[in-house]
Amino acid sequence: MSRPPIGTRRMTDAEKQRRYLANKALRPTGKNPTAADRAREIKARADLAELKAKRLAGELVRAEDVKTELISVIVQARAALLAVPTRVASQVPNVSAEILAAIDAEIRAALTALADQKLSPSDDEANALNHETTERDESPPGPQL
Repeated sequence: MSRPPIGTRRMTDAEKQRRYLANKALRPTGKNPTAADRAREIKARADLAELKAKRLAGELVRAEDVKTELISVIVQARAALLAVPTRVASQVPNVSAEILAAIDAEIRAALTALADQKLSPSDDEANALNHETTERDESPPGPQL
């Protein structure tokens, strides 16, 4: 039995077995694919054809396009909300700076809370958010003194 070169180690039986199985998994299955292989390939081709047809019919859009449009809408909404105190000041005569500051603070707090939200909240988080919204909606309108 020959010795391995200096500085190398021998593979354990477990390592040899893992390497053998990994190489076996990478080998082609041969010229006669099994029925499961054919079915998998047929399904993959059908799925791909269905996706292409939906995209051509306008039923599917690229995720990047949706993301770009959503970011644009969010930026516009943020700008509109941050402009509310200025618009109120120009429309309501003699509105105090204290009220405008309170409006601005509430809008900024709401925007910060939205920015801190996860994109897909768990059911518990969604229920908590709905509960908070319901409580706020039930409070009487106008400034709270």
